[in-house]
Amino acid sequence: MRIILNFIILQNRSTSAPAAVARPRQQQVALNFWQNKGSICLAWAHICRWRGRATTAGAALLTLNEVKTLANSIVTKIRDISCFLARLRDFHQATIAMRFFLLFILFCGVSRQTEAQKSGLKPAICIVENPENDSILAAAGYSCIVVSIGRFISPRSVSDAAFQQNVALFQRLKTPVYAVNLFIPGDLKLVGPNVDEKAVLSYVDSIMFRLSQTNIRMIIWGSGGARRIPDGFDRKIATRQMIAISKKIADVAARNHIVLALENLNSTETNFINTVEEALYIVKKVNHPNLRLNADIYHMLKEGESPAILKKTRKYLVHVEIAEKEQRTAPGVTGTDFRPYLQALRSIGYHQKIGVEGRWKNISDIAVPALQYLQNQIDEVWGR
Repeated sequence: MRIILNFIILQNRSTSAPAAVARPRQQQVALNFWQNKGSICLAWAHICRWRGRATTAGAALLTLNEVKTLANSIVTKIRDISCFLARLRDFHQATIAMRFFLLFILFCGVSRQTEAQKSGLKPAICIVENPENDSILAAAGYSCIVVSIGRFISPRSVSDAAFQQNVALFQRLKTPVYAVNLFIPGDLKLVGPNVDEKAVLSYVDSIMFRLSQTNIRMIIWGSGGARRIPDGFDRKIATRQMIAISKKIADVAARNHIVLALENLNSTETNFINTVEEALYIVKKVNHPNLRLNADIYHMLKEGESPAILKKTRKYLVHVEIAEKEQRTAPGVTGTDFRPYLQALRSIGYHQKIGVEGRWKNISDIAVPALQYLQNQIDEVWGR
């Protein structure tokens, strides 16, 4: 990134420098541009990885070899561009040209990542389960797990000593903890006449602080009780309240490098944000990089929501959860065809986690068949 810093310094000086001094600086910019081609390669790699973190909560979208190939293709053009900049008579024109070139690099990165997303990368399957069943889950082939904030993280229920034991437990797992759920307790209201914003943000800060001591970087945000609209309360006001407090919660998340994934919950669990479409509306209105979207296909099935809405979530979707509609059973128990939803996900290049979250009595009985059933449908849609 040294070339960018050099250029900014030169730009700041250019407004007051005489023309006689500007021309040598043009040549120096061009020289720096060429000599720092290694830095440009590194910057390109950082751009790709930054884009990945911003959109997928930590997953880089390009392999190292792809980054090298793309960076090298850009470097081959740098010499001609540097000569062009050196010949520009007006240093301000050089400033504009450099800016446009750097924007072009970023644009190419975005376009290339979209192509990579569509090239066949498949989602990995995780599961919402107790870490005590780590050996069973690892043997079955799950990539990671999601655990409860209340049981493992929250200062309300977990002492400092117990939390440190949980952190040590997470580090020993064969199936790493990817995310946490059950975020905000029902007594901390997010909407309605009895919102205690100070208490909510204090609680959120305590959760984020503890998560910052782990490798967990995602919170799946359902919290149906906390966001339930009281009877007779104006829905429009509740929506404005949710947007306002979500911005503040997202700010806390950003300070702790956490991504929130707002979840749709069906109308038997809460009366607010029951569909992916409604959750997407909130995420867009909040417009914060640390508030993204979790699409729960079980809740979509319960609400009769079309898979087509998933095609509108490309920029926002960071997690997906799944279970069968009847009794929230694991994939394969009743033979639910998830392929229409998976095809919609495939169409937007989704290749992050798909988490199994359902009800079962014995994880040993369903771990392998549920994963195999879902994996078969994923393979049919994405290709083997």
